[in-house]
Amino acid sequence: MGSNTTRWFAIALAYGFVMLSAAMGADQPRRFDGYKIIRVEVSSQNELEALEQEVTTLLNCVHGVGLMDALVSPDQFDAVAALRLPTQVVQDDVQAMVERERAASSVAGADPFADFFLAYHPYGSFDKSGTAPSGTILWYMNELVTRYPTLASFVDIGTTIEDRTIWGLRISNDAIVDKPAVLYFGGEHAREWIGTTVPTYFATYLLENYGADPTATDLVDNVEFFLIPVFNVDGYIFSWASPSNRFWRKNRRYNGGGTYGVDLNRNWAEG
Repeated sequence: MGSNTTRWFAIALAYGFVMLSAAMGADQPRRFDGYKIIRVEVSSQNELEALEQEVTTLLNCVHGVGLMDALVSPDQFDAVAALRLPTQVVQDDVQAMVERERAASSVAGADPFADFFLAYHPYGSFDKSGTAPSGTILWYMNELVTRYPTLASFVDIGTTIEDRTIWGLRISNDAIVDKPAVLYFGGEHAREWIGTTVPTYFATYLLENYGADPTATDLVDNVEFFLIPVFNVDGYIFSWASPSNRFWRKNRRYNGGGTYGVDLNRNWAEG
């Protein structure tokens, strides 16, 4: 192979690796060694803008005057300290926190159904036989449908950018018709794992208490519920993947220029 051919081959190979890295979102940190979570007291718009200039990831949904939580690298921590704003370290070792959280989620309970809400769980996927891995969110949803087939069923509300189905539960007593419908969904922001537990917990309450508890029975009889545990499926799966980014917030749309993600809570049409 001639020298020019070798040179162009090397350039093409390097370019391929760059594009592959971009496609995988490689611009985002996978580990958080040395990172901290801090709480900063912001007293003015100028202070907020100064903080936003130094910090890549502010954890508050709304940025404004008041207490702001931030995920910071060692360099960012020093830069925020230089602003001389009242600051408290909330989590001193973020990587250790992430590892503890994942370790707790990987421990199987005595009963994966009864103990489901003792830890967070990955989303999972259905194989060709319609089975999801035990302990995943999809598995738990399927257990509810299997155990309460007259009240619960799966609903497909759409497909994500990465071609995944957004699954939900429909809960209702179909013997009674002409009733209002309500929709609840969690996991719109990928890193907010606790939000995914609310629809599944509410579904469990309705189904397990139907016929025994007057409130649950009245709700299922007179309301059609659509409960979506994970709305941002791609982002949530990315927050669990290996390598992953536990603090990923958006979906996984490629925006060009090596950047990814749309904040699904900031991009609704005006009604």
